Amino acid sequence: MVGPACTNSGAVTGDGGRAPVRNHQALAARALGGDAVRMPRSPLAAPFALALGTLLALTCLVLTPESAAACSCAWFDAPTARDQATHVFEGVLVNAIPASDAAPGRAVFRVDRVWKGRVSRTFTVQATIGLTMCPPHLEVGQRYILYTAGSDAAPRVEACTRFAGGESLETERRALGTPTQTYPTTAP
Repeated sequence: MVGPACTNSGAVTGDGGRAPVRNHQALAARALGGDAVRMPRSPLAAPFALALGTLLALTCLVLTPESAAACSCAWFDAPTARDQATHVFEGVLVNAIPASDAAPGRAVFRVDRVWKGRVSRTFTVQATIGLTMCPPHLEVGQRYILYTAGSDAAPRVEACTRFAGGESLETERRALGTPTQTYPTTAP
C-alpha cells in the first residue's frame, strides 16, 4: 500500500483531509509548507536571501585553498634571531612525536653544534609535528639549525621560527659564526 503523501492524486492537508494535487511541483510546494498555487512569503524574504547569497559568495572568495594555506613569516637576520632565542643549535631530527591530549608534540635532535644555550647531545624541543601551514616543517632524518623560544626546561620551536635546512645550512653557519660548543658530527 502506498501512503497518502506518495500518491499523485492528492496530498494530506493540514486538517487531515485530501486536496487534489495536479503535478509534482505542487506536491513539493505543499511538502515545504506553502500553498500549491502561491507560496506565502515574508516581506523580508528577498532581502534576507540576497544578504545570505552575498555572504556565501564573499566567504567562497576569501576562503580559497590558496589563502587558507598561505603563511607569511618575517624573520630577523641570524645574529638578531640568535640574540632573541633561548637556544640556537644544529642537529639531525631523529624522532618526531605528534601532540596528544596529554602532551604537546616533541622533536628529538642529535645535536652537532651549539651557538647559544645549554643544549645536550640529544635535545628535545616542543614542536608542531605534521601538517602545519607555517614553517618549520620538520622531517625525521633531516639536518636543521633551529632557534628556540621558551625556557631551558621547556624549549619550543614555534610557527615561523627562524630555521635553516638543506642548502641554506652553510649560509646560516657563516652568519652565526663560531659555535660555542660542538659534538661529533652525525650523517646528514
